[in-house]
Amino acid sequence: MTAAQQAAGVALTSYAGSLSAAAAQAAAQAAAQAAAQAAAQAQAAAQAKAAAAAAQQAAAAVRSSSGTVSEAKLITDRANVTNAEAALVKAQTNLAAATLTAPMAGRVGSIAWAVGDTATAANGIQIVGSGAAKVTIQVPAANLAAIAVGQAARVTVTGIPVMDGTVSQVALLPTSTTGSSASTYAVDVLVPNAPDAVGTGGKASVAVVTTKVDGVLTVPASAVTGVSTGVGSVGLLKGGVVTATRVQIGAVGGGRVQILSGLSLGDTVVIGDASAPLPTNGGFGGFGGGLGGAGGLTGGAVLVPGPNFGGGAPPGAPPGR
Repeated sequence: MTAAQQAAGVALTSYAGSLSAAAAQAAAQAAAQAAAQAAAQAQAAAQAKAAAAAAQQAAAAVRSSSGTVSEAKLITDRANVTNAEAALVKAQTNLAAATLTAPMAGRVGSIAWAVGDTATAANGIQIVGSGAAKVTIQVPAANLAAIAVGQAARVTVTGIPVMDGTVSQVALLPTSTTGSSASTYAVDVLVPNAPDAVGTGGKASVAVVTTKVDGVLTVPASAVTGVSTGVGSVGLLKGGVVTATRVQIGAVGGGRVQILSGLSLGDTVVIGDASAPLPTNGGFGGFGGGLGGAGGLTGGAVLVPGPNFGGGAPPGAPPGR
């Protein structure tokens, strides 16, 4: 048995995501230009040298001539010298620009070019930085309104402690729009302090904090049946008799359920077997996902976990206060 408690918590929306080490794609267009500039540097330098030589020859001809060089010829030669000097300056600038500088510290993860290739905007150099990670999740269109840049998130990777993240980007266009499947939108979650053990291409689960509630009435999730419907039932113990009591449900998560109505602070409810895992057969549908039925009620006094919890409001439930 356990008493209904007043607690604070957050509502979470859970998704599976694809994990990648934080990478900065070196500006492909700039890289392409730099590669082309480096290739043109030798030609520009050769042209400058040839023009300078021609100008020197013209000047020598002027000095050694008996006045037979025309003024027009002299003007042309001087223009050639000026153009050659400008070409040399441009070539030197292009050579300096051919050295790429990464926008972040890290290691080169991949290079899309080989010697002799033509660089394009479709490929580039990928830098893998330490200390940050990005998880991309797919959010159904029905849930997208609850997701916003800046929301906190909890990222779970097998074998690594839960990491704190933040929603960094929400796609404007859907990832999938055809077929029988519902449209989904890519959402990026940034983990600024990811351990080195986080690798590119791994899988992660993400719980996005979509709602935060304070000072609300909560009970353990195993005490409530029908969580995913927004209206559930609990076994209320009074005078040694257990009575099925209808309750309205708010936020769900972290093993606890917010009760909007039907119970009072201090009421004693029957909870499920403490040794059994929390029910999850309800999946993650609706606004924030709901837990499945409790699988039957069993007696026994059970130590209630701490008051902090996280979860998502089930479909049809009003927002928590």
